[in-house]
Amino acid sequence: MVISELVTNACLHTPNGPAELHLLVQDQRLVIAVADTCADSIERAVPCDDSDDDHGRGLAVVRALAYAFGCHRTIDGKTAWAQISTQAQNG
Repeated sequence: MVISELVTNACLHTPNGPAELHLLVQDQRLVIAVADTCADSIERAVPCDDSDDDHGRGLAVVRALAYAFGCHRTIDGKTAWAQISTQAQNG
């Protein structure tokens, strides 16, 4: 779900590409990073609960599922990233 949301955002905001997906396992966490050439920062706002808009909820899902989440500018655009725990949860 997290990979899908980050890649979808990159594709929507940089339709002519390129976009890159990077995956790294580090300290029992999966680091997901998606780089694109759009310099605009990703929206951090969560839409209102009564909003009928079909878009804008994906990053809220990413934040809910990820251990950590962020975005930083690069020379060519930006990279959005998230960290997910790779440890099994007891429950």
